[in-house]
Amino acid sequence: MLASPQPAQKRNETFIDDSTWWKPIANASLQTSYLTLRDNLSPANHPPVTMKKNTIITLVAAALLAGALWSIYSTQFKRGPKLNLKPYEALGEVSADETARIMGKPGGVAIVAEDFGKYTMSWSEVLLAAFQKGLSKHAGISVVLTEKFTDPTISSYMATGLSPDRLLKIIQGHPDLNALVLFGAFPPLTDAEMNGIRQRGVGILVVSDYKPHYRGLLRLGIIKEVISPRLDSASGTAKTPGTMRDWFDQSYVIYTPQNAPSPLYY
Repeated sequence: MLASPQPAQKRNETFIDDSTWWKPIANASLQTSYLTLRDNLSPANHPPVTMKKNTIITLVAAALLAGALWSIYSTQFKRGPKLNLKPYEALGEVSADETARIMGKPGGVAIVAEDFGKYTMSWSEVLLAAFQKGLSKHAGISVVLTEKFTDPTISSYMATGLSPDRLLKIIQGHPDLNALVLFGAFPPLTDAEMNGIRQRGVGILVVSDYKPHYRGLLRLGIIKEVISPRLDSASGTAKTPGTMRDWFDQSYVIYTPQNAPSPLYY
């Protein structure tokens, strides 16, 4: 059987009734110290903050907040240096001239380019616009098809890029096609796929980084030309180009069956 609780012993302590909290004080000297501290902290002994001080405090806080927000914006959202679009404009214009030269006669052109989805690529828009503008300067040549494909390195791992099957469907499905300009990587082909392209007699111009398998495709006549970014010192020259061709020559190079680099260099 549990023992009944004993009544609490009354302790010889002095309690000070404060308006906010209770604290036991068992020593007279401590009581005096406590009362002195309480009186010093009492609002009655301190004048209220004036409206002027309130205004200053508000302005300082607003300035600090604005500075913090600007710092976040500058580091996270502010755009970097503006991209020079002249090289891309020159690339589009020269690619159009090369396409007309490869065709050698009036006819239809297919444009096949990468689709960047939700991403806005100003350089790609400038490139394609300059190409179409340059192509319009050549009488009898017109764009009969514009096709987009997804680069797996840009969109998602599920994308496959431009497949040989899709490439053949574009070429074989348009009898009025005389040339195809691919702004993106050209896929490797089997012998049967190369024969299918060769039988159509469509001139193909590729605008992309140079790939090791391009040399064989150039020498077999599947691809007529490849335009790629320069890898030599000419792209880093300090001289400001004067014409569109100067801009092009400073940044790009045209590969043909005669000057196609060996795969050992890529």
